[in-house]
Amino acid sequence: MTGPDVTTNPTTLLSDKLSLITHHHLLTRVPVKLDLDNWNYGLWEFFFEQLCSNYDAKKYIHSPTNEVSSSNLAPLTPKELKVDKIVLSWIFTTLSDALQARLVVARPKSAKESMDTYL
Repeated sequence: MTGPDVTTNPTTLLSDKLSLITHHHLLTRVPVKLDLDNWNYGLWEFFFEQLCSNYDAKKYIHSPTNEVSSSNLAPLTPKELKVDKIVLSWIFTTLSDALQARLVVARPKSAKESMDTYL
């Protein structure tokens, strides 16, 4: 076989794939900005979940249902942290200005924290 075996490290491939998503593409996939004044959380969540599901990134926004406690979870690897930061940037991009400001002040450490605690 010539070239690297791309099946040995799917996390790297995922972060590379997610890095290529443009601002326009993201806003096409999530065509509404989450805005508390518009009461559109359900609509935003639907589109955002679809986006994450399509790119195998749902684990970065939801805790596993089979885990009793988050303290049992292994810390993210550096490659997973890169994916998490990309998903967190998607969240920021799809928020209204007021919610972006609120999240900036909160400084969530992960996409999951931003979803669970602040949105």
